[in-house]
Amino acid sequence: MLKGQNWPIDFNGDGWEEFVGAQPVYPTNAGSIIFFETGSTDTLPPYHLLSDTSMPSDFLGNHSSVFQQFADIEGDGCTDISMEYRPMNIPDRPFRKFYYGNSSFAFSDTFKIYDTTHIIAIPDMNGDSKGELITLNYGSPFPYWYTIVMSFGTKPPNLSTDAGLNLQNSSYTYITSPGDVNHDGFNDLIVHVSYYLARLFLGGNPIPTEKADEYSFSFDNSPNFSGRIGDVTGDGVDDICIGESAEYQGFPRINNRVYIMKGVRKPTGVEDESTKELPREIKIYASPNPFSGSTNVKYTIPMEGEVNITVYDIMGREVFKSTSIRTKGEHSEEIDFNLLNISSGTYMIRVSSQKENGQQATTVKVAYIK
Repeated sequence: MLKGQNWPIDFNGDGWEEFVGAQPVYPTNAGSIIFFETGSTDTLPPYHLLSDTSMPSDFLGNHSSVFQQFADIEGDGCTDISMEYRPMNIPDRPFRKFYYGNSSFAFSDTFKIYDTTHIIAIPDMNGDSKGELITLNYGSPFPYWYTIVMSFGTKPPNLSTDAGLNLQNSSYTYITSPGDVNHDGFNDLIVHVSYYLARLFLGGNPIPTEKADEYSFSFDNSPNFSGRIGDVTGDGVDDICIGESAEYQGFPRINNRVYIMKGVRKPTGVEDESTKELPREIKIYASPNPFSGSTNVKYTIPMEGEVNITVYDIMGREVFKSTSIRTKGEHSEEIDFNLLNISSGTYMIRVSSQKENGQQATTVKVAYIK
């Protein structure tokens, strides 16, 4: 039913995951979910039917894996269900209903909320053992280019804005959790931001707002599938699965693939500095970008020496410059554009340093929004 995209489901918290199926229109239009217990080897294991008899007859249960999620929102060891119901009549509004897991397999502990923010339930990312709820961003406290925000798990859900992810004003198609792919003790997230891009965001406390990696193939072979596959390589680190579209307008594609990227057993997702080969040229990255106040300029230089960081406007005029002596390796400097007495717009940040045969420099373009 979930196409391998979801985590193991243990609704009653007994340590055995359930085998879960769905019947979209039985016994009512709202459909039903069937939980088969797997703790025994009987030919027909015990099962439990979630069929919400309190649901109005003119509402349909959306049993797509995109709209039906499973995560332990309250952190009690029992998997909770987040289910969307859509009206057959236009004047009615869709709503989402939470069914909280429990040891007796009772489906009476519920909470109903009108879903105007496209709620998505995901496993815990900040280490408090409670799942998170992702919603669309409608403003404060994060800027509009943080397309989605995150509410940490509570019962009932309060949809407070506790974290944000910078999608650079891109829309998303769907979201999955691959597990802990960098072995830092926090679950991570894959966000498909278009029909040909998928971005990896790492968990943490606090949760980083910027992507850690991005996956893309050709436009024709769009990565429209990802899921949790666990530790395929046997090194104790969860791996990443990204799949290309299997069909187009109802016709199967024969050349598309599923890719598995190896997780990295490092807390930061990168190799130790002592064993990492430094680049021969300057590497530079600015985050966040776009930004409304300060941006952090991260750069790597191949040798020790004087480093100049200069900001230019689009006319080539210098608006900021700093000079320092740096050792070879990775460094960062925060620049507060609010102190530069400049207007909103596009600027170039140039990092330059001396090398044996002259000067080398690298530039990054940033967008400043007052």
